[in-house]
Amino acid sequence: MDRVFEFEIPMLHPIVVHFPIVLLLITAAAVVVWFIKDQDVWLRASALLGSMGAFAAFLASRTGEDLKDEMLGDPMVELFVDLHDAAADWTVLMAVVLAACLLALLFGGRIWPRDTGTPLPVRVLVLLLALSVAGLAAWTGHLGGLMAWGVPL
Repeated sequence: MDRVFEFEIPMLHPIVVHFPIVLLLITAAAVVVWFIKDQDVWLRASALLGSMGAFAAFLASRTGEDLKDEMLGDPMVELFVDLHDAAADWTVLMAVVLAACLLALLFGGRIWPRDTGTPLPVRVLVLLLALSVAGLAAWTGHLGGLMAWGVPL
């Protein structure tokens, strides 16, 4: 039993990467509900999840740099590493933009009155952004999975 506690994971990237994928997918789902209902509780949930997802994506991107240096030379890594790296950069950038938009909508309501709710064009743009971020996170994760596990037969 003592051996279980002696195990050490040399790279954090395989652990950290799951958080932004899940958080950004759940963010997109919360934004869909906010888009339909236009209630502050869903905007708050979306802003919180989006902010955590953006931070997690940033951490995953940084830990990926260490793993990249370690794995160069593997044929599957060589095949997809540049595309995965670019997709990760875009995911982080777009996740930060999404979080900023959601936070601006959340805290901007204290500055300007929103008696009639959030305008539909604004909700549509945020929805499209959230779905794009979720798609980018899924695509980045897919590319990472291909590098780790190879192409399915």
